[in-house]
Amino acid sequence: MKLYKLLITNILLTINIVFAQENPPKIVLPSYPNWNQLSEGTTVAFDLKVIGENCTKFRFTIPQGKIEGMEFDSTGRFTWTPSYNLVERLAAYKYHQVIFEAHCDSTKEILTEKVEFRIQHINRQPVVRELKPFYVKYSTENLYKIDNQFVFDEDNDPIVFIPIIDQMPEGARLSSQGEFTWSPSFAQFKKLKETPIYIEFYVQDQPAKAQVKGRLKIEATQMDLPPQITVIPKDDFIKGRENQNINLRFYLSDPNGDDDIITFDFLTDNQDVPKSALVKNTANQYEFIWTPTYDFVKDPADSASFSIDFFVLDKTQKREVKRINFVIKNAVNEIEKDRKLYDLYRGTLLRGWELTEQLKEKEQELTCVVGN
Repeated sequence: MKLYKLLITNILLTINIVFAQENPPKIVLPSYPNWNQLSEGTTVAFDLKVIGENCTKFRFTIPQGKIEGMEFDSTGRFTWTPSYNLVERLAAYKYHQVIFEAHCDSTKEILTEKVEFRIQHINRQPVVRELKPFYVKYSTENLYKIDNQFVFDEDNDPIVFIPIIDQMPEGARLSSQGEFTWSPSFAQFKKLKETPIYIEFYVQDQPAKAQVKGRLKIEATQMDLPPQITVIPKDDFIKGRENQNINLRFYLSDPNGDDDIITFDFLTDNQDVPKSALVKNTANQYEFIWTPTYDFVKDPADSASFSIDFFVLDKTQKREVKRINFVIKNAVNEIEKDRKLYDLYRGTLLRGWELTEQLKEKEQELTCVVGN
């Protein structure tokens, strides 16, 4: 009887060994098509299993290939969202290998399965956040550089800015690098003070050319800024001489609008410079026209130095002053000199003529006396 039981046991053991050899335990991977072909930013999830009668209890691990973003628990639950920076931006795809292990508690056996994932690069369109308003000044070349903190590409692709032409104010320009320049006219600035405007543009990444629309608010400056003086010629030091015409042109502007300008005048430490030399052509254009007389430089000095402060005031009494230094050289009045020489020569001739006439009279008197 004992021999019979031993024989039955050996037969069953042999059958189990044969069955185990014909059906060895293994890790079962997902079977649906393209399960290992992934895309950046897209989540994949599946459950791994182990089949085989002699491995009823097991736990899973990833000994090699696990990277940030992968989640894998001991039951075989795998979840992964490949990050957008996993594949180089100019590459179409990338392969990544992961080794899965299943540890059988009953047999102490370790099962291994290698999986190669193919990750597809996904291009993201640029990001455009709300931009800070652009405050412009009148009669000024205003420049606004779009900040890369507000407009950028998460894939680090180069980006270009494309203006929407029919939304651009006349005279405005938007470069491909995101520099917006505009010098509004008086009419444009006056209208802008009443109502801000919005311009739209496209931001496009390269080389994929995915684009998104951005918007910029443009307003007239809210600051009360002082007026400005432009002088032609631009020299701060003028050299001249007596009887030589001096002509300076002044162009006035105010960042808050030319209608803010109320006064343009000058002050000088030389009282011989007449106020009438400053001529008003228009509300914001003046000329300084002056010819120093020959007695401007007092003898025996060879020149006279002085300065003139030209100033402009706006309605809030803000001002700008432009100081110009002058040196006027003493000059010889050739006309006066010639006139004096002429008068001296004429006087000499007259005196000579008078003496001649007197001599003629004396001669006649003497002739009469001798004849008698």
